Amino acid sequence: MIGAMAAGAGYEERFRFPPEYARFLFVCAAFALASLVLPLPALVRTVELVVFGGGGLVLLALGLRGMNHVALRVDEVGLTLGRRPNRLRFTTELVPWADVRAVRLAQEPRSSAPAVLTVTRRGNQPPAELSLRDWKLAGDRFAAALAAHAPRVRFADDRSA
Repeated sequence: MIGAMAAGAGYEERFRFPPEYARFLFVCAAFALASLVLPLPALVRTVELVVFGGGGLVLLALGLRGMNHVALRVDEVGLTLGRRPNRLRFTTELVPWADVRAVRLAQEPRSSAPAVLTVTRRGNQPPAELSLRDWKLAGDRFAAALAAHAPRVRFADDRSA
């Protein structure tokens, strides 16, 4: 999902609903529904509804909450790298264009692991890495925004076809 940025202004991606949350949400819904349909004692029915119904609601809320956060943004200021929540807190890192030497997108051949975006910085600064987990990158739009905002930054897309 591309963010609502003006045409030519930049590129933005937001996190998507995590697939693992969707799987657990399905399990919670199945157990909650089964507790309503099956002839169970009232105590068991109540416990199942509270545990699985409540757990499903929490998963839904956390997944929807995550969709509001930026995974990657390219604009006139620099690269904004979004991180997955750590202890229910999302973090972002802004890497200004003056600090960026190169950007590389890579994925291990024949691997199911997500691709990794690596930002090589100038000087002795450590590289910044961002996993493309729970969001997709439109490589052509990303490259165009990168060329428009930072034409001196090298970009290499080394993902296997």
